[in-house]
Amino acid sequence: MTSFVYYQIYVFFATLYGGILIGFIYDIYKIFRFYLKPKRITAILQDLFFWITITMVAILVLLYSDDGRVRGYTLLGFILGTSLYNIFLSRLFTKMFMEIIVFIKRVFSCIYNKVNSIVIFIIRIIKYPCIRVVQMLRPYCLRLKRISLIPKRMFKDIKKNMSTIIHKKK
Repeated sequence: MTSFVYYQIYVFFATLYGGILIGFIYDIYKIFRFYLKPKRITAILQDLFFWITITMVAILVLLYSDDGRVRGYTLLGFILGTSLYNIFLSRLFTKMFMEIIVFIKRVFSCIYNKVNSIVIFIIRIIKYPCIRVVQMLRPYCLRLKRISLIPKRMFKDIKKNMSTIIHKKK
C-alpha cells in the first residue's frame, strides 16, 4: 500500500515539474511574441505551435511517469506547477531572458556596424576610380549617344518625307 502512495506522490511531483516546464515554455513564447510582434496569420501559427508543444510536454510527462493515465492529481500537479512557476520564477526568468536578448542584440549590432563600415570602406575604394573613369569617358559617351541617334533621325526624316521621295517628278 505504501508503495502505491509513493508512486502517486512520484507521479504528482513529475506532473508538478511538468507544469513548471509548461510555465517556462510559456515565458519563452511570451518573450518571442513581445519581440517579434507577429501579424495575424503568424500569430495563429505561433499559437498552434505553442499548444502542440505544450500538449507534447504534458503527454510525455504523463507517459513517462504514469503510463499516460490522466487522473485528478495529475491535472492538479500541472496546474499547481504552472502556478508556482508563475508566482515564484516567471519574473526572474523573464527578466533574465530579456537581458540575454538585449545583450545578443548589442553584440549583433556591434558586429553589423563593424562589417557595414568595412563594406562601405571597400565600396568607396572601388567607387572612386570608377567615378574618375566615368568622368573621363562622359564626353565620349555623349558623342556616341549623339552618333547613335543619327540613324534614328534619318529613318524618321525618311518616313516623314516618304511621299515626297516616292512621287518626286523628273
